[in-house]
Parts: sequence; structure tokens; C-alpha cells
Amino acid sequence: VAGRTGDAYQVILNALGTVRDEQDPMHWDALIEEVDLLVEKQRFKEAAAAGWEALELNPRLAVVWYSLGRLATRTFDFDGAEAAAEALRRLDPGHPLAAIIEAEAALVRRDIDGARELLAVALARYPEHPDAQALLLAQRDWTKAQASLDSWWRREYLGARTTDSTPGASISHAVYAEFSLCVM
Repeated sequence: VAGRTGDAYQVILNALGTVRDEQDPMHWDALIEEVDLLVEKQRFKEAAAAGWEALELNPRLAVVWYSLGRLATRTFDFDGAEAAAEALRRLDPGHPLAAIIEAEAALVRRDIDGARELLAVALARYPEHPDAQALLLAQRDWTKAQASLDSWWRREYLGARTTDSTPGASISHAVYAEFSLCVM
């Protein structure tokens, strides 16, 4: 369904709603699919509602806790992301999906080292997990970008200038700060 118009998604959501509301109200699989589709269409409030509805039917649905945790991270609800990770750890104290949620939250917070440690935990158990692999690539890119920025800064500005009173030095600091925020 990826890449399709909203109309295609709506047809599928309507079918899932029919399964959920008319055919089998206890069918949480339809709700799980609904969560995924709504997240893909960035309808986050509706996705969260569908996720909580699925958890009312079965509070041990790790895939839903994972979806809610990643959704919380995307909306900068770090308390919600941590709550989802804790729920996963109640299901399994070493749950790798909890580490992935926390790694993504760490990356969003620009805690690159923390993300690296959390991803190592997740990848030790699921080395081919696509979300963990994607986050690992992001973490590596940010590490490389920061190293390149630091090298450029040392070479171009700190090596050439000895004081902040050099004409243009304050502008250079502003450029570095702005670029650093964009990279990270």
C-alpha cells in the first residue's frame, strides 16, 4: 500500500473497521494493521487510539507496545516512549524492542553514545532487525558528520585564528553552531 493515495488507504481502513466492528470485535490483528497504516499516513492520534484499543483486548501485544513507543518518540513524547519500553520489559526483561525504542529516543535527543549502546543490545539478539539497522546507520552518519564538522572547525577556524576578536570569528561561531544543530 506504500506510495498509494489516501483513497487506497481509506478502503483498507474501512475493511479493517468492518472486521473489527462487525465481524469480530475481539480481533486485535485488524487493530494492529490499522495502527501500522495510520502511522504510515502520519495520522498519529488515530494510530495511538487504535493501539490502545488493541492493548485493551490483549495487553501482552509486544508489537503494539513497540508501535506506540516509536510513535511516542516521533511525537517527542519521551515519557510515553519510556513507558512503552518498560511495558515491553515487563513482558521480557531483555526485550530487544525496548532497546530499539530507547535508542531511537536517544538519537532524537542527540545522545549518540547512548543510542550506540542500546542498539548493540538490540542487534545482539536481532542482528537483522530493519529498524535497528536503520537506526544504526543514522547513528553512524551522525557520528561521521560530527567528526567531519569538528575537523573542519579545527582546520578552518581554530587553526587559522587565535582569538575571537578576529574579524568574522563571531560569525564563524554562529555558522558552526547552526550547522552543528542541522547535522545533529
